[in-house]
Amino acid sequence: MRSAGYVSAILTGYAAISFGLVKILWRQFGAHFYWSDHSHEVQASFGLDIVLILGLIVAGLSMISLRYIVPASLTVATICLYEYLYLHDEVHSLPQVMLATGLISGQLITFYLNVLIAIEDGRLRWRGRLID
Repeated sequence: MRSAGYVSAILTGYAAISFGLVKILWRQFGAHFYWSDHSHEVQASFGLDIVLILGLIVAGLSMISLRYIVPASLTVATICLYEYLYLHDEVHSLPQVMLATGLISGQLITFYLNVLIAIEDGRLRWRGRLID
């Protein structure tokens, strides 16, 4: 169980970093990763995109180094959900839906596995107490 949690954290960390790099390529060079017919205009402002890209990359690095996995996976899932729901005016194509579903579900699985690991180690306590 512990190794499955760590492997999932490393894989979803690389996925978060990859998504951040894809956003840089898309923003700066107009390269799109689905297919050429489905590219669309950038909806976010430059500052918001920088914050989202940095959030993805920093959270991904945090998961790869196996530090702060639980908050990092929640951060990436929140960013991906925000991107999918609020930053596009157009109807999403099937590859976009599959990418968003895969990223978000991978982050939630990583979150679940690492919460179980933290509970086993006694680092996570419930009933009004803080997370150690």
